Order: sequence, then C-alpha cells, then structure tokens
Amino acid sequence: MKNLIFTLAGIACLSLSGCNDDDDDVTRMEPAASRMEMLTGRDWLLVSDAAMLDNATPDALKTSTFSKDDIFRFRPNGEAIRDEGPTKEDGKPQIVEVAKWSFMNEERALDVAFKTLPLNDEIVELTRNRLVLRRTLNGAVRLTTFEAM
Repeated sequence: MKNLIFTLAGIACLSLSGCNDDDDDVTRMEPAASRMEMLTGRDWLLVSDAAMLDNATPDALKTSTFSKDDIFRFRPNGEAIRDEGPTKEDGKPQIVEVAKWSFMNEERALDVAFKTLPLNDEIVELTRNRLVLRRTLNGAVRLTTFEAM
C-alpha cells in the first residue's frame, strides 16, 4: 500500500512539474507585410535590367547598363523617385526624375510613370529584399530586378 501511495504521489509530482505557464519557447513571428509595406518600406537598388528575345539562349541576353545601380524610392503617397545612385556622372543631378506610381491588377503589376525608364510591368516577385518585374513586348521578355538597400 505504501508503494502504491508513493507511486501515485510521484506521478502527480511529475505531471504537475511538467506544466509551465511561461510561453518563453514560443517563436514570435513577424506579421506578414502588405505589398504596399514591402514596396515603400525600403529603397531599391536596380541590379539588372535585361531583355531576351523569344527562343534566345542565355548567351543572347542583353543587359542595359545606363541605369544600373540607380536607387528607386516608392513612397506611400504614390510618389516615385529615381536617384542616380553611387555612380552619378559629373554635372548630372542626383535625382534623375520624380513620377507617380501605383499598383495595378489587384497589386500584381506595377505602373511607374518615369519618362526615361517607364515601368508598366507584372510583379514576378516582391519580398522585403527583392523586387522582380517582367514585361513582354513584341516577342521580347524584359526582366528588371531590384534589391532592397
């Protein structure tokens, strides 16, 4: 009888000591950001602006370098700013142009009214760190890639 009492007491102690009201081990997840927050929360560095014709091999990939390393800022008020970035040419202004931007097609496309680099492209990828846009025009596919700064 003593063994039964000690066994039950031991089980009760073990079961109660296993309970812990602390939630210290819970991993705290950052809330998911909206597309607006992801786009406007960072400055974006243009890292690639490439076009490829239909049936072209990767060797035929042509990359434009006139705007590479430019910095783009998308403001929540719809203002888009294109900055020359670190390789600004002497005598040129730092701010290339200011335009309006907006999401289109239920936030699956981006329209930016820059005169020198207009964007009216499908959003292929938008994360906190990367933005990839795609445009298909006259048999050519153009991918424009930005990385967050």
